[in-house]
Amino acid sequence: MQNELFEGEKAISQLADELHREFPKDSKIALFTGNSFYRNPEKQKILEVLDGYKPQYHLCSSNPDLKAVEGAVKFLRRFNPNLIVAIGGGSVIDLAKAANAFLANPQEISSNAQFSSKGLYFIAIPTTAGSGTEVTPFSSIKNKDGITKFSFVNERLIPDLAVLWYPLTFTLPPYETAITGLDALTQAVETYWSKNATEHTKELSLKGIRLIMNNLQTAFKEPRNKEARQNMLLAANFSGQAIAIARTTICHSVSYPLTSRFNIPHGHAVFLTLPSFLEFNASHLDNNGGERLYEALGSKNAKQAASNLRDLGRNLGIESRLSNLGISVEDIPLILDNGFRPDRAGNNPVTVTKEDLNTVLMGIL
Repeated sequence: MQNELFEGEKAISQLADELHREFPKDSKIALFTGNSFYRNPEKQKILEVLDGYKPQYHLCSSNPDLKAVEGAVKFLRRFNPNLIVAIGGGSVIDLAKAANAFLANPQEISSNAQFSSKGLYFIAIPTTAGSGTEVTPFSSIKNKDGITKFSFVNERLIPDLAVLWYPLTFTLPPYETAITGLDALTQAVETYWSKNATEHTKELSLKGIRLIMNNLQTAFKEPRNKEARQNMLLAANFSGQAIAIARTTICHSVSYPLTSRFNIPHGHAVFLTLPSFLEFNASHLDNNGGERLYEALGSKNAKQAASNLRDLGRNLGIESRLSNLGISVEDIPLILDNGFRPDRAGNNPVTVTKEDLNTVLMGIL
């Protein structure tokens, strides 16, 4: 299932036309946002599009849990909107996706929920270029323990419309620009080597990788560069389309305890092991189209590609040593015990053992 996409300079005027065509002026809009939207100087242009409608805000925090989903569902039931608009990063859009699904499928709010009915018309407007959640069937939420994370997976979670409008990313701070871009890059690389990869998803992955390698450093250094910002939004969207089919692998699997136990932001956490696992997977890649991946990463082989990734991280100021991120050798067993998500680690093309993961982690300690 593919949603409709508006992107570029005219995306906001296209959004206005879509709303006017599909919804009368007295329509009620549930507007999911985060704090970054209130600080965004471009928000006025969004509000002008919504002028005449009846928006009501639901403010979202980062890394929402099931309790936050419950609160969002209560908000939707009280307000009874005609449609949902989510403007923000992955946390904002994922929370809105989950709440919309539970609104249409009343049941206990738990990680085991199943969705058979589609929710309200849903518009996703990302303010970061990272997860690509505006096009995926996933909603990542923290469990009731407030630590572990899981994903709802259902085609009915895919938004009806994605709006990629680059001015909303102009004020994204440098570190957030870097780690959201590295999240998209890691997704694109992992989906290329994923067991579930198809020729179609590989093409999407390569498009995303090339855009990121050519634009991320520019967006980092020149935050108001229109071309770089729009290309990063497109890259994240391509990687989102790819993971919707091929799914992620071992880098994402081991990232979950790094984030939940040591508070390393998601995009930073997934990138930490990417160069090492690129080299680890070389035995598979060298016989399965790896040269296309290496070329997209500006190299001729896995070793050079991994070196280019490490250089990219350094150029973006990304800390690569676990010890400098508050992780000691005594913490490694905890990561090993919690770093093997079957749906992620089992999707890696080369089997990863605890000994293999220990070697990777000790190599970046």
